[in-house]
Amino acid sequence: MENQISNIAKEISDYMGSMLTKRAYIAIAGRNGELYHLDEAYNEHIDFLQNFMRSSFSLLKVNDYAMPLSSLNLVFFKVSENIAIILYAKAKSIKHGQLLGFKSKINEYGSPLEDLLQGNFPPIIEAPEITFNSSPVIEPLISKKQDQTEAKIRRVPYLLRKLKMKDKFELTESVVLNLIDGDTCVEDICKKSNLLSEEVDEVIKKFRDKGWLRIRIIEPISRTRKPVMLYPKLIEPVSLTIGFKDDERLVLENCSGEKSIDDIAEITSIKKSEVIDILDKYEDKDWIDFSSEGTPDYLPKNIKKLSPMGVQLGLMSPKEYKIRELCTGDVSARSIAKSLDIEYNELIKMLREMEEKKDIKLKIRKE
Repeated sequence: MENQISNIAKEISDYMGSMLTKRAYIAIAGRNGELYHLDEAYNEHIDFLQNFMRSSFSLLKVNDYAMPLSSLNLVFFKVSENIAIILYAKAKSIKHGQLLGFKSKINEYGSPLEDLLQGNFPPIIEAPEITFNSSPVIEPLISKKQDQTEAKIRRVPYLLRKLKMKDKFELTESVVLNLIDGDTCVEDICKKSNLLSEEVDEVIKKFRDKGWLRIRIIEPISRTRKPVMLYPKLIEPVSLTIGFKDDERLVLENCSGEKSIDDIAEITSIKKSEVIDILDKYEDKDWIDFSSEGTPDYLPKNIKKLSPMGVQLGLMSPKEYKIRELCTGDVSARSIAKSLDIEYNELIKMLREMEEKKDIKLKIRKE
């Protein structure tokens, strides 16, 4: 079996060597860090290879590859759910097209290697609880003594650009960025990657400053907060007989300022979420205003394009820039205040000023 694996490794080395015009060193590793083939050039990188396989291999999709170190031409190709072929070359750099050339041949090796190693794989288990600096995993990430409402506030990063195969990242950066999907919160990224929160925050801050990602703050409505009743009122004198869909007409007819959103949903037999969509549409047209019982929250959204140059040119303060970074239309003012440690009334005053300058649009939160 070892000779057959060595033959496959030599075939890959010869193929990639002809493309790189440099010798290509090959390693073949299992998902838990088992090493089935190892060229001599890897001797000083064994610990790194095993740590990557144990902690990051599962983050890759079959046929994908990762270059976790910008300073080293070390490429991990995931050829199956259990096996990675690792390529190392002492060239100045490996070009994207050269990697694509090998990626097209990956399918030739996954199945043969699986067949050769069948029965010798350990059970598929979760990666051991390790971190890249070998420090212990710290749990829980949120103290049980913390207020439960605070514990439910989630910071969810989302990418503004797709990661490209030619991008090179440090190992920690590669792991964190591959876990950012727009749904996974920072706390869960820490748990899945076995990284400390400080390490994850450092990566997120770096790529947020580069303009690669943003963070959405999700704060569930507190059970202790009194519910807010909103009463929409049609303030634009329009005829509702022509040019409206039936559900729009029914909703707008009941926007008298005396019926709440819940009342309108019940009267019209239209789902509350659909009523809100209609109200949002005509609020954007400035046809509808709201009165309320209780203190409403708001969803600020940028109208003008946001650029870091605004701070450098003195057009806005760093504090204003941080606020506007979170004005995505789906982050509430209360969440922004809590995230940036700003008193809520102070934030609302600043948001009102931004709205007057037509930098943002403030919409009332309806759920």
